[in-house]
Amino acid sequence: YGDHRDLHRLIRRQRQMCIRDRYSEVIFLVNESSKSRLERRCNSVFKGRKISFVPYEISSEFSFFVQDAMEIVNQNRKPVIILPKHYYGRLNLSLETALLQNGFKVKRAEIAFSGGNITYDHFRWKDILFVGENDINMNLKFYPEYSKEHILELFKKDFNVDTVVVIGPQNEEIMFHLNQTFMIIGPGEVVLYDVPCAYRKSIPEEVSQGLKNARTVFEGLEYTVHLLPLDVKDLLEGRFYLCGIPFTDKQKKEKRVILPLFPEPGLRFSIASEKNKEVRKFFIERDIYPISVNDYLFYTKSGGLHCITIVYG
Repeated sequence: YGDHRDLHRLIRRQRQMCIRDRYSEVIFLVNESSKSRLERRCNSVFKGRKISFVPYEISSEFSFFVQDAMEIVNQNRKPVIILPKHYYGRLNLSLETALLQNGFKVKRAEIAFSGGNITYDHFRWKDILFVGENDINMNLKFYPEYSKEHILELFKKDFNVDTVVVIGPQNEEIMFHLNQTFMIIGPGEVVLYDVPCAYRKSIPEEVSQGLKNARTVFEGLEYTVHLLPLDVKDLLEGRFYLCGIPFTDKQKKEKRVILPLFPEPGLRFSIASEKNKEVRKFFIERDIYPISVNDYLFYTKSGGLHCITIVYG
């Protein structure tokens, strides 16, 4: 998604991430001027794979993270793309037009949101939407005539869910989205960061309280909560290991997760580094097979692997 400065590096990451089999399809949202160059590169790298492109006019006013532009919900067992009412006051009509022209079912929400700050789960016969407090505050700012209760009702209506749960507080600069905070790995099962008590005074109060509140919320909903120790240095430098992509391998019927692999000093990437081994072991012990992907291009721009990708269908 976006006209990235280095398309070759982006393609290599997409190859590592999800074009590993014959049944997956990858759809690139690209600037019209980049389409032919990207298409040539993909045809040479991904022979026999399902690749398609949706070109549209990209403005520098919008984020290149696809999670900022949309979210996917299933309605009547079919995926529907939900677009926010606006992106920080700006309306991205070119994306909506391009998606409609390429056959996608699209719905414009009545409220603003960033996809990385909302998470869906189906647990105990209920559809639950988790919303980060920053998105609630954003709507209160843009629509002062709305109450918080009205905004929650609009989220419930737009995403067709039974319950909307707000998680916060959230910091504006560190761990500002839910996909940096936790990862739902199955119905009623979540991985959440745990900050050791000795380090809690070293991080912003909103982050510490937000993690504490998130744990209380999930335990109150009777979720199975797995705690992954969070290194304060990783937090402050934006290395979020839970900003990955959980999925089920349709062929092997196995749980898998695409995990970010962060560089060591000197910008070397190694699965053998202590932190990467620790995170991989954490998921393996829970019968989730990790696929590690180098992440330098995205986390340095305050994003991650989850931010650049949306699972459609």
